Amino acid sequence: MPSPETWQKVLLAEVQDPRRREELVKAVLSTPSFFESPRAASLLTKSELDKVSRFDLAVVEKGVRGGVQFLEREEFPASLASLDFPPAVLTAVGDTSALQRPTVAIVGTRGASGYGKAVATKFAEGLASHGITIVSGGALGIDSASHRGALNVGGRTVAVMSGGLDNLYPTINRTLFESIRQSGAWVSGYALGISAGHAGRLIERNSLIAALSHAVLIVEAPLDSGSIHTANAAAEMGRPVYVVPANIDQFSFAGSHNLIRNGGTLVTHPAQILEELNIQAEEGLGPSLEHLSREEKAVYEALSATPIPETKIAELTGFPAEEIMVHLTMLELEGLVLRDHGGVRRKL
Repeated sequence: MPSPETWQKVLLAEVQDPRRREELVKAVLSTPSFFESPRAASLLTKSELDKVSRFDLAVVEKGVRGGVQFLEREEFPASLASLDFPPAVLTAVGDTSALQRPTVAIVGTRGASGYGKAVATKFAEGLASHGITIVSGGALGIDSASHRGALNVGGRTVAVMSGGLDNLYPTINRTLFESIRQSGAWVSGYALGISAGHAGRLIERNSLIAALSHAVLIVEAPLDSGSIHTANAAAEMGRPVYVVPANIDQFSFAGSHNLIRNGGTLVTHPAQILEELNIQAEEGLGPSLEHLSREEKAVYEALSATPIPETKIAELTGFPAEEIMVHLTMLELEGLVLRDHGGVRRKL
């Protein structure tokens, strides 16, 4: 079995051609000292060998002491192992058994609206409460809301990083990343020491998110969003793509609506995804009324069986209009309220 040091060199080489990457994996498995052998120079380009020459043993030793694992293909989840050209190796920190469960990726824009973050949170809560691992990219906005939603219900979540696991990004999410580590894992297709945030690596990371997931849910994606790449990658792999809609004039959902036009499945509740994945939805999906926040309860109590406009709800509760929209979204996803005849009412 190759050592962590050998796998670090494989990742440092960053061989892009999938067929040559397969050759490299076979060579390393058959010859543990491959990188010290003449064959390395014949299989790898000069640029790739230059990258390997930057190998730093101290970086690997520090990473392993910090809990970094090098996952070989026999340890990959079935969703990843089934690809024609899976990654050579992955690095991971945490409980990687989270990836052996059914997985759904929830992704979207970093500049998410309150509505988008509320939707991501509720879908993550609903799916995670039924044993599904939530996969996302650890970024601000929809990604963070998705990870937190899974954590809210004691579920599992996996953050797929765009750099080495010793360079977590964004640093502002450090506390969130530690919570993810305790309830799931961090995963990367990059060598330790590699910085995050490079555009090309973000695109590759998005493909890995799709590959690790049995389905992908897009929440609030503009036309040029990286989430669109994740959706396209998932479709190419034969994974179902689900999309949450919003107002048709909301720019930040333009990419989402375009996905729906091109065959993405519109969903408005976690139970719809559970049904498509053949996972039985329990009665009363999501938190019960007694577990609603004080603000959500106040909004719910302001409603009746007769629809009233959001402006009236704001007047009755004293909450700002934007906050009202967020609370109504939460209640709507809980199946407690309905939009009807230009207003909102309690679901009977």
